[in-house]
Order: sequence, then C-alpha cells, then structure tokens
Amino acid sequence: MLVTCRRSIAPECTGGLPCSSKCLLAFCVQCFYAHRVWIMSGRNKPLICAVLTSAWTQLMLLLEENSTQNSATVFDNWVSPVGAISSAVCDGIITISIFIYLRPLRNSPLWKASYLRQFNFIFIQMGIITFATTLTVLILYSPDLTSGKYLSTAPGTILPKIYTNSMLAVLNARKPIRDRERADQSAIVEVPTLIIV
Repeated sequence: MLVTCRRSIAPECTGGLPCSSKCLLAFCVQCFYAHRVWIMSGRNKPLICAVLTSAWTQLMLLLEENSTQNSATVFDNWVSPVGAISSAVCDGIITISIFIYLRPLRNSPLWKASYLRQFNFIFIQMGIITFATTLTVLILYSPDLTSGKYLSTAPGTILPKIYTNSMLAVLNARKPIRDRERADQSAIVEVPTLIIV
C-alpha cells in the first residue's frame, strides 16, 4: 500500500491503513506492554493472562467487525463497543500494574537518582493517554448518544498513532536513562588492585 499509493488520491489510498492493520497494530503494542509487565511483575501469570485475554478479545472482535460489516452498519452493532471495552480494560490493567510494581522501588537509590522515576512517569503517561482515548471511543458508542456514536471515529482514527507513539516513547526513553546511568557510574573512581611482587 505504501508503494502503490504513493502520490495517489484514490479513495482506497486516502483512507490510511486498512482496519485489520490498525487492529493488529494495537494488539502488537499491547503485547509489547504485556511483556514489560511480565518482566516487572516477576512473571505474574494471572496478570499477564488478563492482559493478553483482553488484548486478544479486542483484536478478534475488531477483525470480526471489519470482515462482516459494511460502513453503513458499523455503528449499529455490539461488536465495536465490546472491542472498545476490552481495549480500555487492557490499557487500564497495564497502566495500573506498572504503577503498582514500580511503586515499591521508591526507596531504592535508582529512584532517588530519578532513573526509575522518569521511566515510571513515561509509562504512566503513555498508559493514561491510550486508556483515555479508548475510553473516549467507548463513551461515544453509548446507546444514549444516537448521533455521538458517529463521533467515535475521531478518536478511533488517532488511536493507532497513539499506540505507536506510546511504544516508541517508551523505547526511546530507555537510551537517555541508560546513558545517564552509565555516566554516573563512570564518575565513581575505582582504586585498582596493587600486586606486590
């Protein structure tokens, strides 16, 4: 699509990524965060099962919606709101668990040197942004808002970009933190061992 739609204004090219690619992108980012939670939680299997189950449910529901529904009936089914619920649940579990598992480290020297504090801030900030966006999609699908459900396309279209930026922000935040930690460790003067012959 990136090659064939270069400088083209055809309707299939201006729509952005196909819906299945957007669903798969969200699932991949949620799996990336699930792996981080797996590491931080000390391999907590029930927690990871909850995260992966909600991410898988969201993926399957949205793929089912995109394969069977046309654009006229996409807002009149139950699949989209349930997919938004499972996505919001997944993002909420990830954000809360990262906050809980990094909280006991507040007394460590790394926290005082602001390494973990900065990493925790980035994780929580990205989790809250994705959670708030998926919650907005869910709220706009409410049956009480008959015209509001059409407005759910606005946050729905930016959601893949938010997921991508979230993952890239976490990956990019590791390098400056790691470089600063190495600079602090190299500032410590080590006394070499003297060998007397």
